[in-house]
Amino acid sequence: CESMVRITPGNCLDVFRVADLYSSPRLRHSALSFAVRHLGRVAAQPNYLPFAEAHPDLMRVIFDKIKATSPHTYSTVEEAEPEPPLSEEE
Repeated sequence: CESMVRITPGNCLDVFRVADLYSSPRLRHSALSFAVRHLGRVAAQPNYLPFAEAHPDLMRVIFDKIKATSPHTYSTVEEAEPEPPLSEEE
């Protein structure tokens, strides 16, 4: 059944959640990889924010994978460079 599932931006997060819930490592890996590669398209879906609020643990997995895959393009608040103070002229 796993090989029959077509992952799309609209169902990616639900597939990831179900695969995690039912311990399906192959499907979980496929959905996670899709989410990492297409996060912009996944985040544009109407189910993204409700999913993120309901499943922060799974969102952490996605963002940890992004960070591990592309550490130079990902920064957290703690890692970000501090902004310079505003001058009196600004």
